Amino acid sequence: MKIINLDKLGREELVDSYVVSVLLGISRRTVQDMASRRELPVYKIGRAVRFKVGEILDWREERKVGAV
Repeated sequence: MKIINLDKLGREELVDSYVVSVLLGISRRTVQDMASRRELPVYKIGRAVRFKVGEILDWREERKVGAV
């Protein structure tokens, strides 16, 4: 398991599925599945799949459900 300092992540930084799983509070496998279905904003660099921190945070915020 990697240790991630979320305070030091810049919005433009590209990260892997593990970091995204921590940001979203879901499993790494779920992140990978969502990326393959293009449900998350994703970048392919060669064979590597990467995510931009700012886009993931924006995606998460857009899906926030307000109090009822």
